[in-house]
Amino acid sequence: MIKIRVKISGPRPPFYVLSNELWPGQDIDSDGDSESPDSDSWTELTIINRSDETLRIDIDPESLDPLVLIVKSKTKELAEYAVNFLVSNCAGEVISHA
Repeated sequence: MIKIRVKISGPRPPFYVLSNELWPGQDIDSDGDSESPDSDSWTELTIINRSDETLRIDIDPESLDPLVLIVKSKTKELAEYAVNFLVSNCAGEVISHA
């Protein structure tokens, strides 16, 4: 399991933006703490590609103040994609790779 810690300084895009970037037009399953589909304050997110359930990303909070998220995936490419997305869209910075 790849784990990458990211400090987030800004709001997050709606959760579905990340899944659309990863798997455009594909059927996904998602879970998290988004209050609405367009919420920009979520801190937990799981997205799974239904056509291949090994394609999964989990994002969980390590701390809320400051907001540090742990991005986990079985594949390095998926984890890094999600991290790069968060860094570029949420005023984030990578803290560590595990």
